[in-house]
Amino acid sequence: MATTAFKKDRPSTAEKVCYGIGALSYMTTRHVLNFYLNYFLVTVAQVPPLGILLVGVLGRASEILSFPVLTSLITRTNTRWGQLKPWILGCTLATVLLYMLLWYVPDVTPGLKIAYFVALFIMESVLESGLTLAHKTLVMHISDDCSDRESAIAFRSAAGLIGLVLGVAIEGQVVAAFGGSLSGTCNHGNDTINGTGSNYTITPQTGKQEAGYLVAAGIICLLALIFITVTLTMVKERTGSLESLWLTNAFTSSVPSGRPAALRRNAT
Repeated sequence: MATTAFKKDRPSTAEKVCYGIGALSYMTTRHVLNFYLNYFLVTVAQVPPLGILLVGVLGRASEILSFPVLTSLITRTNTRWGQLKPWILGCTLATVLLYMLLWYVPDVTPGLKIAYFVALFIMESVLESGLTLAHKTLVMHISDDCSDRESAIAFRSAAGLIGLVLGVAIEGQVVAAFGGSLSGTCNHGNDTINGTGSNYTITPQTGKQEAGYLVAAGIICLLALIFITVTLTMVKERTGSLESLWLTNAFTSSVPSGRPAALRRNAT
């Protein structure tokens, strides 16, 4: 009876599509950062090469190291709103805020500027890892049927490709509308020269392009919130459905043969 009741609660195709849409929230920002962040740091933020190296290395290292910690925290979560949805919502809200700040250039010394972007990128990477992990784990709570999970994963994979096209298109078009590529000039004394001098100043062209990056980031963040709202409202988290179903079967004389012998003896 429990099996029949659960089968009636299988996700619809629309629910699986809504699950896939949630991947757009983090795949879009991830692709934009991969394609545009280094260029932004070099040309607009004018971060020294050492700073760009630190941003990339420390950000990715923190992302890798955070996975075991995030996995432990997520598995220990148990709220009235579910196990995964609070993580998805909280990480999304924090990630979009940090993502916006990544495209803002503070008027500080080069050392503080490096610290600013390193700290932001580390926090953004960790929180995006939490969002990614929680969303990917959600597929295990959608259904116990392998075909349902596989189709949901297929929609999520398709969303990753759409996120690539969407992010690059928005970022490229908006930034181009605000000034396009930089001319590569800098001010040295009273003259404007081309090269790699140490006394760079922000020109009107650079200021316009920074505004373009901020506007593009705002659009992407708004879309990310919409995408994740669709997932949170339309996808049902069937928490512990597999375990509860198995335990019910185990103690109603129909224990699966593949389960441990001790449990089969207890069932009888």
